[in-house]
Amino acid sequence: MFGDRLPMVLTCPACKNDLELVLSISALLDSEKQDDGHVRLAVEGLHVTARQPTSRDLVDAAATGNREAARWVLIERCVEATDTHGTAVPVGELPASLLDSVGDALGAADPLADVVVRTACAICGHESGAALDVPLYLWAEFTVTAQRVIWDVHALATAYGWRESDILEMSAVRRQAYLDLIP
Repeated sequence: MFGDRLPMVLTCPACKNDLELVLSISALLDSEKQDDGHVRLAVEGLHVTARQPTSRDLVDAAATGNREAARWVLIERCVEATDTHGTAVPVGELPASLLDSVGDALGAADPLADVVVRTACAICGHESGAALDVPLYLWAEFTVTAQRVIWDVHALATAYGWRESDILEMSAVRRQAYLDLIP
């Protein structure tokens, strides 16, 4: 919807200079190495399979309102374990260190789950990383786009006396052509 480019402005944590950069969505997607969304581990006589959480899993986990409860919602839904004889092992009996290893393996299997933008400041040279919150970024883009359309409608309605519905039926290119004609 917004093209391949993600323009961003980050602030250098060392000198507070604004850093302007552009990420490529296709480059981010090309970095994805996820196979079937599952990881398989064999540790301490246990065979563990875990899948990436779905958006429904995440919504339900967030609805708990408690970090630890949310963690267990995800563990219970996404992790399966058996012993060396193939007998199911309840996830509540798995060691915490094993669950941490599962989380690390899931993160490594899906590099887009936690996108960190690495930068070096052009002014002071400080290297740092900033998390890219994709839903927050998209929401900000939708907000800016909606505000721009409202201003476009206002300008065209004021200049030409057209109705909002007629203006919104125009393509963005056609709307822009008329906006460019307004003195």
